[in-house]
Amino acid sequence: MRLSGLGLALALVLCGCGTQPPAAVVSASPVAVVPPAPLPVDNLKQARALASRGDWRAAASFAREALKTKLNESDALEARGILLETSLRIGDYRGARELLAAVTPEESEGLARQQLLLARQALDGGKYPDAILRARTVQEIEPAAHEVLARAYLATNQTELALAELKHVPGSGPQMQLLREEVADRARGRSVELAGRQLSLAQLQAEHGQWGQAAVAARKAGAMFERMGGHKGERALAAFIEAQEAASRGEFKAAARLTSQAVELDPRAEYKTKLTFYQEKDRLLVSRDEIVDVEGFQFPPTIEEGAARDTLYLLGSTPDDPVVGGRELFYDVKKTRFSGSGDAMVNLKTEGPGRDYWNLVFTGPGRADLKPGLYDRAGSEDPDAAALDISGCERGAGHSIGKFQVYEVVYGPKHELQRFAADFVVSADGHKPFFGKVRYHSRYR
Repeated sequence: MRLSGLGLALALVLCGCGTQPPAAVVSASPVAVVPPAPLPVDNLKQARALASRGDWRAAASFAREALKTKLNESDALEARGILLETSLRIGDYRGARELLAAVTPEESEGLARQQLLLARQALDGGKYPDAILRARTVQEIEPAAHEVLARAYLATNQTELALAELKHVPGSGPQMQLLREEVADRARGRSVELAGRQLSLAQLQAEHGQWGQAAVAARKAGAMFERMGGHKGERALAAFIEAQEAASRGEFKAAARLTSQAVELDPRAEYKTKLTFYQEKDRLLVSRDEIVDVEGFQFPPTIEEGAARDTLYLLGSTPDDPVVGGRELFYDVKKTRFSGSGDAMVNLKTEGPGRDYWNLVFTGPGRADLKPGLYDRAGSEDPDAAALDISGCERGAGHSIGKFQVYEVVYGPKHELQRFAADFVVSADGHKPFFGKVRYHSRYR
């Protein structure tokens, strides 16, 4: 049986085969005899010997010299095999690929078969990094290298990479089917573990009030569990954490939607209670997409509860609005001073942080005293109609129309304003309307 390539080199070295150096020539002549020039094959033998001792760089040097001479097919393959092995031993992965690309297709296939054999031996010996390196080097030439890679990646818990390699493995015999099932099971287990870690991270961040980060982690965990199917309890918890983050931003509509998803997956009492709470909160609030026009706008319900408060809330629907400018503004007594008066009209003033200030004037029809109820067509050209004027922060409008809902208005003995609560929607100078809520010493929300 004839050995060829790198296998022949290693076999000859291990057997101790090789030429002995020529004996010294003794001559009576005073002229020294020049020893014969080394034969071309001597370079290959030196490369083989150095490779057997692990001196790969030196072996590669002799192999290159050998390739400069005329070698038969078997010796040329052996020399290139030593060069390829040197590149892999010293971590020159690019050099190994370039070498395979530079030789003839026949030589490339021969070298690839050698490396595939060594990769399988490394895999059987538990030398997984070595098996991966060799198999990756020749995977484009030897399709069977993908199976070696899949098994090596599986052994090193790189299940995603193992799955990717199995897509390129031909055949569907019993052994391959077992391998595919093992990789799939391991991948599912790994995915569950990673998703569980994400969900635990989200819970921890939520406990510390880090809602933005908690929502990101919960969203990732929920998506991972959904891809795997099942895991309803985990998906419900992920949705509930996202809902709590939305509620922390005052987005109760989104909070209610996410909590509803959680209830569908896991109808526990905690989720149901929060869903009712978020739905009630959403019922009391207004979103920008609800502020379309004055006439069709419906004021949200309100309730009377808690301690009296002074607040002003403004929500603009579009940036071109000359008064609010599409912004969302909120003022309370923590940073804002409120004052009010009432004499045929209600005057409210705020002086807030950053020199923010707002003036609000509510007037009843025919300058009559305001009473709880709805005042529509406010600001119309009719002098007997109700009116509403809002300006502040050096912003205002020359002409505005709107409507407002008064929930509470209480005057003192001298007709001074004691309590006031109203919601309003106003279109300034023909622009899309903005919405507002004002509470002055009022328990209305």
